[in-house]
Amino acid sequence: MIMKAFFSVFFVFFLVPGIYAFSNRDELVTAATARCYAQVPVKDGKSVLEEETHSSSSARQLETNDQGGVLHYELESSTTGFIPRSEVVASVNSALSGGDNFEVEFYVLSKNGKQKSLVVRDLTRNDMQLMKESDNLSGPFSVKNAFVKDEPDVLYDVECPAAGLLQSTGKHTKHRHTHRKDTSKCRVKQLDTTGNELVNCLQEESYLSNDMIPPSCLDEVYDVNLISLQAGVHFFLNAVRKDTDAENQDGCPSNVGIDSLRGIKKKAVVYKNDLKNLSQHMLGSASLGSILKAEEDAEPISESMYDRTKATCAHYAQQIWRSLDFAETNDLAEFIISNLARNGNIDDLKKIRFEYGQGGIRALAALTLGGKEALLRFVHHVVYSELEIEV
Repeated sequence: MIMKAFFSVFFVFFLVPGIYAFSNRDELVTAATARCYAQVPVKDGKSVLEEETHSSSSARQLETNDQGGVLHYELESSTTGFIPRSEVVASVNSALSGGDNFEVEFYVLSKNGKQKSLVVRDLTRNDMQLMKESDNLSGPFSVKNAFVKDEPDVLYDVECPAAGLLQSTGKHTKHRHTHRKDTSKCRVKQLDTTGNELVNCLQEESYLSNDMIPPSCLDEVYDVNLISLQAGVHFFLNAVRKDTDAENQDGCPSNVGIDSLRGIKKKAVVYKNDLKNLSQHMLGSASLGSILKAEEDAEPISESMYDRTKATCAHYAQQIWRSLDFAETNDLAEFIISNLARNGNIDDLKKIRFEYGQGGIRALAALTLGGKEALLRFVHHVVYSELEIEV
């Protein structure tokens, strides 16, 4: 059907641009900001977390105050970053003496990837744990807490090295050399409330392989949802475990996010807080083993732009849900159309006329001659042409 070619072309320009845009956590969840769990091997048939060790000699839970400080946070990723050691020391000392007025400042890139905007968040030191080797904080120390007031379900672990430049000497076969470690910054990472590390969903550390899933989980039933991100348009599948009462008891993942990007396939356990505000459509239920087999058999989206005009993230998801024999319905079609209309960037359409040939020209003509309403009618016909909906 001729409309199928238009579907591929139309989806490609909408689904690709918004994927890498960084945005403020308070506003939108995108692929660049979505958080997943760092994965660990399976031991004795169960997924286990690595225990953190501390060489500290004391821990203290802090109360309340009325002094404080400003921390300048440098983003490394959506889940990690750095704060000047001197500012952490000053804030900890303030907290120890009763201070209670703290905030963190950091810059994020705007949607166009060029402008920076300042973000300021209020912090709390209530229930903060301090692990230290020396009373004056000259040695290594760490502080851990749900510091950000508007995100109480996320723990921030701030690890600070000993003060000063540490030197260590290594030896090659022909010469000696000295390694110098910059100790002027403290590293920050995010954890959930039970201490599991969070990483950006695009990082390799989040990738969930089949051998990380206990075999006993394969018969568990999961609901499969098609989910749309909030910036640009990008669809992915998320399988959510039905038996929520057994979560965190038998090592089975609470959910499995399934996606394909840059020529590779990936699975990850998505942080629940980043799923709750996303638009989603329930496709059906299946055993986790069946879902993993369907994902294994699906062809990834090619890294080639030419091939991506034939297959997109929507097509990748479709391979999997069809393999699981989930019905394609009017509700599914309307879900896809509404998210294209809500999140699609019309300006990007104007850039694809020469890049994507006839499909781009037809879509641009619809926009030029009839405005956004005509374009949405075009999208409506394209989406329905790609689905097999029983009347």
